[in-house]
Amino acid sequence: MFKKFITCILLVIGSFAFAQQGLNSPYSFYGLGSNNFKGTVENRSMGGISNYSDSIHLNLRNPAAYGSLKAVAFTGAISVESVNYKDNNSSDQFNITSVDYFALGLPTKIGGFGAELIPETTVGYKISALGDEQLNEFEGRGGLNSFRLAYGVQPFKNLNIGASLNYRFGNSENKALIILNNVQYSTRDLNINQFSGLSYNFGAMYDIPLKNKVRIRTSFNYVPAATINVDNNRTIAAVRFGNNNSEIVVNELSFGDANFDVELPDLLTLGIGVGKETSWYVGLDYVREGQSNFDALTFNNTENASYVASNKFRLGGFYIPRYDEPNQKRFYKRFVYRAGLRFEETGLNINGQNIEEFGISFGVGIPGGSFFTNANLGLEYGQRGTTSNNLVQENFFSFFLNFTFNDRWFIEKKYN
Repeated sequence: MFKKFITCILLVIGSFAFAQQGLNSPYSFYGLGSNNFKGTVENRSMGGISNYSDSIHLNLRNPAAYGSLKAVAFTGAISVESVNYKDNNSSDQFNITSVDYFALGLPTKIGGFGAELIPETTVGYKISALGDEQLNEFEGRGGLNSFRLAYGVQPFKNLNIGASLNYRFGNSENKALIILNNVQYSTRDLNINQFSGLSYNFGAMYDIPLKNKVRIRTSFNYVPAATINVDNNRTIAAVRFGNNNSEIVVNELSFGDANFDVELPDLLTLGIGVGKETSWYVGLDYVREGQSNFDALTFNNTENASYVASNKFRLGGFYIPRYDEPNQKRFYKRFVYRAGLRFEETGLNINGQNIEEFGISFGVGIPGGSFFTNANLGLEYGQRGTTSNNLVQENFFSFFLNFTFNDRWFIEKKYN
């Protein structure tokens, strides 16, 4: 198990940077990029709910879930997304492949510990605006990542509490080109940014037992407002274009390094659910996110865009026909069938229009191997934005897959 764990870490770290490349969304032009889903395939397949936990799966959306962990768990995920972009005049389509996360959970006698690496935002856009006398091109890539150390414990029966320390880091490259008719050289404005900062996450889960192993689950999760330090290097250059449309710098002016902070909002999640152990569960999350402040990012602030507080609603659950089915011919009865839906405000307002997102998801968990090792896959269809007010609507179809490896590392042997 340990050798498999090390191999998986090296493979995921080697490909993690790839998750931050390529086209993502024209809305990633704003702020620190488009927000990624910060949870497991199991969470995402259930509409993104955060209020469920068990003894063998990780829940990256609430650190209190580590208090329920009974086996070592290592997991990582990839996703493939097909996105169709359209406005009132045209449409286009792109495919995106990304590494979504990897995480390790370690149960002990004094609670469960976790280490998580998650891409929080993605910058990936290429936008052109053609006028009568000039062409403006905007291009960006990069994103913000988070490395988290989490701890969860069950101090009393039916109550889990937890917290995590999150180190945020990353970079972005934002470029604007102005190409004028009958002018020999074009103007390039290039901003290269390095991000870093700390944040915290606090969570709790409380169960109310009912009859026949049915329970009501309530959950709470709070991420206080935090700041991200930005080390910005800006240059303005006169450029000409060479082979393969490469940019050749003719003259360049550097503004040196500027250092400033941007403010990320607080995030409150309240959840409630009801279910029967190893059989079924249905849960609902309400998320309230405060207002962001990206005024310091002058290179992507526009007069027609602003940031507002937002609300999110997530509903989902699972069903297991028979988790201990002994007949191999009916192995499918041990599968975990998941479904969910979500409606979210992104907190971005453009041209007086709030940018909203909707998604409906399905998934299945397939047990296999030794000691509950399992694979989980899911599908989501969703929509982001609108064609109203000269905006862009994105219709996306995502496929995501993870593998969770379970083992017992710290259980004392009773027999030789």
